[in-house]
Amino acid sequence: MAPTAFARSRTDPDPARAAGRALSQRSAALVIPTGEPYAPFPSVSNSGESLPAVRTPADLGQCALDRSSRCFRPPLMAALPGGFTRRAAHIAFVYGGQLWRVPAGGGEALPLTSAEFIASNPVWSPDSQSIAFSANRHGNADVFIMPAKGGEIQRLTTHSQADTPQAFTPDGKSFVFASVGATSGFVGYKLPLGKPGISPLFTKAPPAAESVVTDGKGENVFFLGAGGIEKVNLLTGAAATIPFTAEVAYDLQGEMRWFFEHVWRMTQQKFYRKDMAGVDWELYKQEYAKHLPHLRHGGDLAELLSEMAGELNSSHMGSSYQPKITTGDATASLGLYYDHAHTGPGAKIADYLKTGSAGRADSLLRPGAIILAVNGEPIRADMDIHPLLNKTAGQPVRLSIQPAQGSAPVEEIVTPEPFVNGLLKAHDRWVAQRVQLTDELSKGRLGYIYIGLMDTKNYQGFIHNLHGRCADKEAVIIDIRFNGGGNLSERLIADLSAKSAGQSVDREGNVLGEVPSSRWTKPSAILANSWSYSDGSIFPHLYQHGKLGPFVGDPVPGTGTSVWWIHLLPGGRLQYGIPEIGRKSADGRYYENTEDHPDVLVRRSPDAIEEGRDEQLKVAVSTLLKQLDKQP
Repeated sequence: MAPTAFARSRTDPDPARAAGRALSQRSAALVIPTGEPYAPFPSVSNSGESLPAVRTPADLGQCALDRSSRCFRPPLMAALPGGFTRRAAHIAFVYGGQLWRVPAGGGEALPLTSAEFIASNPVWSPDSQSIAFSANRHGNADVFIMPAKGGEIQRLTTHSQADTPQAFTPDGKSFVFASVGATSGFVGYKLPLGKPGISPLFTKAPPAAESVVTDGKGENVFFLGAGGIEKVNLLTGAAATIPFTAEVAYDLQGEMRWFFEHVWRMTQQKFYRKDMAGVDWELYKQEYAKHLPHLRHGGDLAELLSEMAGELNSSHMGSSYQPKITTGDATASLGLYYDHAHTGPGAKIADYLKTGSAGRADSLLRPGAIILAVNGEPIRADMDIHPLLNKTAGQPVRLSIQPAQGSAPVEEIVTPEPFVNGLLKAHDRWVAQRVQLTDELSKGRLGYIYIGLMDTKNYQGFIHNLHGRCADKEAVIIDIRFNGGGNLSERLIADLSAKSAGQSVDREGNVLGEVPSSRWTKPSAILANSWSYSDGSIFPHLYQHGKLGPFVGDPVPGTGTSVWWIHLLPGGRLQYGIPEIGRKSADGRYYENTEDHPDVLVRRSPDAIEEGRDEQLKVAVSTLLKQLDKQP
């Protein structure tokens, strides 16, 4: 059986950024930088040979796997940028944006270019003495040439558009490159080496060809596009269309077996604990593999992979499958809250979003009013309003409304918006209510800031509010309940842990601010709950460990790992997560599967949630005020 080369980069979790396609005159073998004996993208060697292992600072390598034991999809290969080529006794490849050269028989890889610019798409000359490549050395992507053993780099093109090397002519006297532009499309040129003159060879009008390759002799270039395969002779520019028929033998079971094997091995090699948390991972492979013959759908496979991952009892693990749905339901939002205690016909309004579709000042969609029909379709007592709003986002709808005052029904035209927009506006309303509640309960002494994700946008909002709306407050409450995680906890700790070293004053003695002015030097408290996830669980741990202030709310489960998501099908339709990096406390214990207990425990009761009461925030306000009142 012909072996298959597998590889992945140790330093970069995205193989498409760390590797490239290898074209050999004898085979279609693929060699990719890797730090392990297994990696995600396979390629069958037509010659039945495996290229030997090589070494770079990132530890290059490859291994073989009998192709009868796996199935792969060619589109996965399309995600790999051009970056490898083999000629005679050496291999040229791109890693980390640099051009490298390594003996094909194995050995030390030597860099040919510096890290001052990004190189790509190396192409060997027929005599193996030169290598042409594309680089952004002068800003734009141009074609350069250099000796294969290293040395002076010569610029060949100066186009304003991106240029990519394609091939040398067989005699080595000319070079063919392609220039790509949004309006000009894909244009090929022949450039004589060592003398002036440039001539166009071919033009592919926009959109450009989807794939371009040259033959082993460098005589022809082939385009693969929507219209089929086209061949252009690099010496004469003559073009011809190649007729072909193609059939795909799709082995669903084989594909699922390969995905299963791939995920199991990646988990074994990448899981953040080398001891696999004491789990017999080999045993569970055997146990779950028994179910593979019975799977018939991507959703089945995602469920099986998730169940197997669950044996490791770690956060950020599992698989998901998102089928392509183009005809699914899409309920729109009117920006209304409904009274679920209403039992009669229609949908009774309990509240509304001022920024929602029903928020305009002259609308009758107010608490107490009842929507009786949508576009003439009555809302019966045994149904909900949402089916009648399906796929109506952005389209005016006619509502029959019984006003809250009890007068005769009237009609009103309203344009619903996508449901997700309503959710975002409901979130903004929830935050605004807590800002107001904090101000009322503290009589203006305390500020309130909510952080929903540990990302740049939320950090910008945090800084804006901390040094803007909350600048004159005596203390601030940071709320990370329901936080979805990210990577922000260390920066937040730095901003909240400063001590005042002085004050800025004007000539009248008025205090203008604390020093340092860019960090918070006053007291603070945090709110967290069991939904504070990932970095949202690390933050309260660090905050409490640093004794920065009271932690109020629910216990927070430790979910402090960093995840690598493997996309197994195009578009992320099937993906699998592996926590690669763990977090440890100063005492050496992992955050994962531990629990941080608040200084002040306050449970959220179902009644309080239903009635809209925030007991946790009330306790946080009273706790922080007591701390302030104790200060001298």
